[in-house]
Amino acid sequence: MRVAVVIPETAAGEELVAEVEAWTAGWVQAGGAGPLGVGRRWDPTQARAWDGLVVAWREGPPPAAPPGVHPLAFRAVRLQGDGHDRLRLSLAAVRLATSPALLEAPAAGEGRTMSRRDLLQAWAGPRRFRPWPALEAARCAAGQGCRVCAAACPREALTWPEGRPAPGERCDGCGSCAAACPTGAMTVRDLSDATVDALARVRATDPQGALRAVCPRDDRPEAEGEVLLPVPCVGALAPAQLARLRRSGPVTARCPDPGCPRQAAAARALAWLAWLEAGEPAPPGEPAAGAAAAPWSGRVRALATDLAAWRFPAGVEPPALAPEPGWPAWQVRVDGQRCTLCAACARACPTPALGLAGAGPEAWVLAADAGACLGCGRCAAVCPEGALTVEPASPQVLTAGPRALVEEGVVRCRSCGSVLGTRRQLAVLAERLGRPLPEPPLCDQCRLQASLGVWGTGPDFGPGA
Repeated sequence: MRVAVVIPETAAGEELVAEVEAWTAGWVQAGGAGPLGVGRRWDPTQARAWDGLVVAWREGPPPAAPPGVHPLAFRAVRLQGDGHDRLRLSLAAVRLATSPALLEAPAAGEGRTMSRRDLLQAWAGPRRFRPWPALEAARCAAGQGCRVCAAACPREALTWPEGRPAPGERCDGCGSCAAACPTGAMTVRDLSDATVDALARVRATDPQGALRAVCPRDDRPEAEGEVLLPVPCVGALAPAQLARLRRSGPVTARCPDPGCPRQAAAARALAWLAWLEAGEPAPPGEPAAGAAAAPWSGRVRALATDLAAWRFPAGVEPPALAPEPGWPAWQVRVDGQRCTLCAACARACPTPALGLAGAGPEAWVLAADAGACLGCGRCAAVCPEGALTVEPASPQVLTAGPRALVEEGVVRCRSCGSVLGTRRQLAVLAERLGRPLPEPPLCDQCRLQASLGVWGTGPDFGPGA
């Protein structure tokens, strides 16, 4: 989005204008969305040239969105004169510049027959603008069976046109679906992963400013040295986003209403934030070991990368494991007595969280990487032996990297030497057939040749074999 930043002379001096101009120029050159423009006044004739508007003010009531500017594309930033005003303006500009497309609330009665009263209210009543979730289809794993967002929605408000999640009429924009989304495909206004990454970069230029996430119910005034980060709900911030923001400086938040229906999601986010605050993050921008070689760049991998660089005092425990939508890390457990290493789970997995590989020439191993697991459960659903379960993973498991789950020796054709399967696969096959398999076995092609008398050239082949 193209965002204009207006700093009237009555709000601030030339020094602040120069600071914001210098920062916006550097941010755009570094690959941020843009362009951004900084000026002293708003020219209504240029409204079509900009997608968003940030206006600074200091005294009196806050300004309203001028004609031609969408209410959701407007930010009024009150300057405090405490040394953090550039950060306040920059954060507002970044959030607009990296926001997904603006979506309005659906018309009254959408999806049902409308009465004349409904029509009159839709035409003459006040327009309602709310931040609706937006979907980045390329990152969505719904096509592979993921339904984490639907399970996390407290209002069951998601619809599924063409197999993809979309907000329905009951959606109130709380952001629970976005916080739970393991790939970051579902976002609410101003809180996409790209926006949070940009906010962290901006925040690193003023790490002393305490960032406070505030929901619409939090009416506590902005304290000296604080910079407010408006959110639809504290629970809309995913643990990966909290970690990214915390690496750039202090972050505080609270749920001001114990009776709020979103309190459970907020409590989960606050538990993660309290744990992160108890540790010490690596300097902003310092990559974690092995991050460059990460095979999958989803939100789970980002959290694993950040936590790998975190240092916690002895005795500080992470949040309690919770098998609920929105838990950011999952792991696969396998019953080694039932798993045959058929690889059905690895083929069904939409990410590299599961993989089958050789462990030397005579064995196969099933490996899992919690840093790529969505928790979608497709692996468990397709396992023919019922050997897999998907469980919440601790941060220690999340950052540990790939680990072996099951290793099993292979059985080869006695003639051509091709792999027939694992010992466990053949044992299960014999059990279901109700009779033992011939020892040593032959592959299909060699068995056909043997039955037709067309002998191969293998060392164990021939009439006397």
